[in-house]
Amino acid sequence: EPLAPVAGQLLGEIVEDRAHSGLVDLMTDELLRWLGRNGSDVLAIVEERAPWWTPQWLDEKVADRIYREAVRWVRDIHEDVNHPARLALDSWLADLAVALQEDAETQERFERLKVRLLEQPQLSSTSIALWDAFRRSLIGALADPDGLLRRRALDELLTLAHRLQDDEALARRIDTVLADVAGYAVSHYGHQVATIISATVDRWDGKETADRVELHVGRDLQFIRINGTVVGGLAGLVIHTLAELL
Repeated sequence: EPLAPVAGQLLGEIVEDRAHSGLVDLMTDELLRWLGRNGSDVLAIVEERAPWWTPQWLDEKVADRIYREAVRWVRDIHEDVNHPARLALDSWLADLAVALQEDAETQERFERLKVRLLEQPQLSSTSIALWDAFRRSLIGALADPDGLLRRRALDELLTLAHRLQDDEALARRIDTVLADVAGYAVSHYGHQVATIISATVDRWDGKETADRVELHVGRDLQFIRINGTVVGGLAGLVIHTLAELL
């Protein structure tokens, strides 16, 4: 099944909503931190690559200038949402999104890349290892109450929530995308999903399942029971009273 148009549409939505800006902020912030922690190493690497015939004082001066300019450039990107580097990235991503949806050559290259990746024998083990490492890092970062990733994630979620409340056009677009994704998943993988759900439910232990349901919704069920008893009793009392009076 061709994935290029779907990938292009998703990328286009991301660029249009500037959802990638938070990722750029996070990357530049981490890069600034890394440069700050490893300034001496960066200077040493630059000096090592200097010509052998240049004097030491000149190597140090050039290395220091390169380091300070690199820090300034990354900081400018981080602080200026309209920085030329950000705008260039936005333009490239937008063009790529359009090409994935409309350009046959780009779609063909994307599909060839997809096939090559899927045919790699190491793909499965490598993907599992990468996902496991990413999952551990993500859980650790999110578990830190003062961590940058957790703060940024909460800020982005709050911003998105406010936008969904105030921006009806954005809410409609997200509804449309989610509906398209759900429809695509059901139409193409409905049988597999149903099989997975059935197999999962079949493995459940009856008593354990009942205990878990009771644990999660027990209070609501108890309220329903009490409410039904009270309402039923009152209804019976009213009927009995009317029967006696009539």
